[in-house]
Amino acid sequence: MDDSEVLAEALGVESTGALADLLRPFGVQPRPPFVRNGLKRRGYWRQDIEAAIAAAAAGQTVPTA
Repeated sequence: MDDSEVLAEALGVESTGALADLLRPFGVQPRPPFVRNGLKRRGYWRQDIEAAIAAAAAGQTVPTA
């Protein structure tokens, strides 16, 4: 399971695509693919997730193109 799948499951989101849809209005984009422990992984930068949490708590979103 990659990092995006773990995060989606922890948040009760049905898929990584649905997770991306939820994060996009907060300006969160996936990080480039990376390798950890010899496995190809996908995910998001922690600081972007933390900023999205703070923005959501404040009732804010960022404009998207």
